[in-house]
Amino acid sequence: MTDMGGRDQANAIAVQPDDGKIVVAGSSQTNNNNVVDRDIVIARYHSGGFLDESFDGNGKQGVEFGTDEYAHGVAIQPDGRIVVAGYTDRGDRYRIAFARLNPNGGLDGGFDDDGRQELDLGAAALAEDVALQPDGKIVAAGRYQGSGFDFALARLNPDGSPDTGFNGVGFLATDLGGSEQGHAVAVQPDGNLVVAGSSGSNGVSRFALARYNPDGSLDQQFGGDGRVTTGSDGSLVGWDGLVQPDGKIVVAGYASDGTRSDFALARYGTTDDGGGGGDGTGGGTGDGGGEVVDTVAPELALRGRRSQRLGRFVKVRAGCGPEACALLARGSIVIRGGGQGKATAAKRRRFQLRRARAESGAGKVRLRLKLPRKARRAARRGLRRGHKVRARVVVIGTDAAGNRTKAKRRVKLVKRRR
Repeated sequence: MTDMGGRDQANAIAVQPDDGKIVVAGSSQTNNNNVVDRDIVIARYHSGGFLDESFDGNGKQGVEFGTDEYAHGVAIQPDGRIVVAGYTDRGDRYRIAFARLNPNGGLDGGFDDDGRQELDLGAAALAEDVALQPDGKIVAAGRYQGSGFDFALARLNPDGSPDTGFNGVGFLATDLGGSEQGHAVAVQPDGNLVVAGSSGSNGVSRFALARYNPDGSLDQQFGGDGRVTTGSDGSLVGWDGLVQPDGKIVVAGYASDGTRSDFALARYGTTDDGGGGGDGTGGGTGDGGGEVVDTVAPELALRGRRSQRLGRFVKVRAGCGPEACALLARGSIVIRGGGQGKATAAKRRRFQLRRARAESGAGKVRLRLKLPRKARRAARRGLRRGHKVRARVVVIGTDAAGNRTKAKRRVKLVKRRR
């Protein structure tokens, strides 16, 4: 752990390709005489995990804009300079903010004269991620609050000035039909820019992507109008994304039905194999996105008696609906005081059950978790004394694509009939 001088939070990480050093960016909050101040902070570590003292003398550096600042993205230029993106809060609205540091940790005076750039776009805007183009231009994505919340995308020249060749002003906002938040930005091999995040309306969120040509115009070959959203039975929230070497786009986040949430992953094809069009209807309302895989984890159902006679096994039935999946069951039994016995809850005993594995087809299969002999004896003694014996079982299902989900079940163990 590293003390950055206040209440600290790391939000972004990057690895220097030439020497493996690790750069971490975030924010630090201090309170001096009841005045709260938040600053961007950066730390650099050797690959072994200890601070690099060649970076500003102690491995740590702070960046101030004269207000509250937050960092959410970091990238390493080929020459070793470090680019950080986030936002400032001047009370009236958020502004997208950038900083560039030299390899020694000092602010780069060749970047907008003082190593810092702040974009006042007339409405609240913030950056959540940053990427570098091969030509040295800097791209940041996040959220813009105009009449609603939209994707935000800003591009700077290598000297830190806004790139007027990008949408004329170096900035654009994109509406995907709901309330949007951009969380990731990436550069494809052909120079197109991809922003990934979420779009929500009526309490339901969907994965959201937009793809832009190098000049900032939407790529009409992606989803019909440059925009794609992907939904499920519940909500899909995208938190990160990347571009594979073949140009395909992968988005990761979570799927939620309101009571539980699971890892979610989607992949979108390139222009050559269908782009973002798929089966979508364009305009950010379609479900298509090229080749979409592994969008949600399998649905795992558990069945079995909640009250079972104490024996050699605890039994449950599990399956992943119509999908085939590999099942792993693990659990424990707990004996705790109660009834007429002298044991108390403070003396409760726990024994691990032996794991059980099975392959599930279109239906459910039985899983039998064996009680070790010592556990059976202790459970029988506990039941004779009136103690409570409960089994707790967790079943993990893994489908053919590697998606995993789990379900839990509690079983009451009672005396066997004589």
